[in-house]
Amino acid sequence: MAQRQPLSAIRGIVHVPVTPFTPDNTIDLDTFARVIEFLLRQKASSLCVNLHLAESLNLTLDERKALAKAAVEVAAGRVPVIVHVSTPGTDQAIELARHAEQIGADCVMAIAPYYWKPSQEQLTDHFAAIMTATALPLSPTTRRPSWTASASRRQRSPR
Repeated sequence: MAQRQPLSAIRGIVHVPVTPFTPDNTIDLDTFARVIEFLLRQKASSLCVNLHLAESLNLTLDERKALAKAAVEVAAGRVPVIVHVSTPGTDQAIELARHAEQIGADCVMAIAPYYWKPSQEQLTDHFAAIMTATALPLSPTTRRPSWTASASRRQRSPR
């Protein structure tokens, strides 16, 4: 396997592969691999899988995991792979983040939960739960903060 690039090396365009389907509406992983190879030939600086462009809202968790795994395997360390883990709930986002770490992704990306309006505290708890579930960075541009839990809220601890 090629030497992995450090996450700080992400510069340029983050390429987002589309999700190809077969005529019977299953994910076409062979075509997906060809899409990734095409993007790599176009000098992708990194790949981000399962963004909304790639049908993530319509995929099962197992389908999202299969695409993430395929992306990591095809990229083979040539560029960083970022896995988008946003879901309506924190538990599923954590499941996807842990899977991303297990398969060797470089980073996870998340947006605020959709379909419900979390309070500021709930939003902080959501992102803190994802960040503490794995050792992966939550986005390619953020550093991992130190979080401490209290009974009622999460706070940044002093460095």
